[in-house]
Amino acid sequence: MNYNQNNAAKQKLLKLAAEDTALNGYRGDLSDVQFEIKYPAGTYKIILAAAAFFGFFGIRLILRRSVGNPDFKLSALDIGFFVLLGLMVMLAVVSKILSKKKSNVTVAGKSVFYNGNSWTSDEISCVKCSKFLEHISVYSAGKKIFSFPWTMENAEIFIAWTKKCGIVFEDNRMI
Repeated sequence: MNYNQNNAAKQKLLKLAAEDTALNGYRGDLSDVQFEIKYPAGTYKIILAAAAFFGFFGIRLILRRSVGNPDFKLSALDIGFFVLLGLMVMLAVVSKILSKKKSNVTVAGKSVFYNGNSWTSDEISCVKCSKFLEHISVYSAGKKIFSFPWTMENAEIFIAWTKKCGIVFEDNRMI
């Protein structure tokens, strides 16, 4: 456990260092900058794998109970097990649908693209990083247009891009 904490702390320090140096080698007008922040889509796979694991044991349970049980009566515990299994499968389906709905954030030059919309750096009024969850929120004309976790890949480059473009950045992270 201590190793994981040290590794997470090192990763955090590397991301913080990258915020200051990420775009140093690029042109002043940022015309050669292009990167993407992808939303992870693997949550449903984990839930589905757990459901498959429990499903295997559920089928095994049914086969064992059916031998010598002509009425095929299930106990309340067995019914609860299969209800939980059904909920896991439904949660996996909902997670898959929600992950498909989330668009990736793409930055090209001084423009940001998200969900079919685009904003230039001049149209973005503020970028805030929250205190506890370290969630980056992007605002245009006082309205939140999108947000994503700071822990995502290329989030530190987005903050460096924000600073290079002269966008107001409110850093409320607990570092």
